[in-house]
Amino acid sequence: MALQITTFNSSDDVEAYIKQLAEAGLLYHLEDDPTDIIWSVPVSQEDIEVMVKSQEALWAYCRQADICPFEYILKYDELVGR
Repeated sequence: MALQITTFNSSDDVEAYIKQLAEAGLLYHLEDDPTDIIWSVPVSQEDIEVMVKSQEALWAYCRQADICPFEYILKYDELVGR
């Protein structure tokens, strides 16, 4: 699956990005660096680069909007059966 760089302008954008990761089997702890993770599924270098850029934008938006993305991680983590 080719991930898309995400811009974050609302909590819906945060949720949509995390859902995209979950559906691709790429849900990870957002405080980790995607380049340091040993993935259990094949992940392209392009997807890792997208995750790095999107993660930076995600955290910038979450700090500005004072929201916690981990609420969405918990929601979608349950859906993928982890």
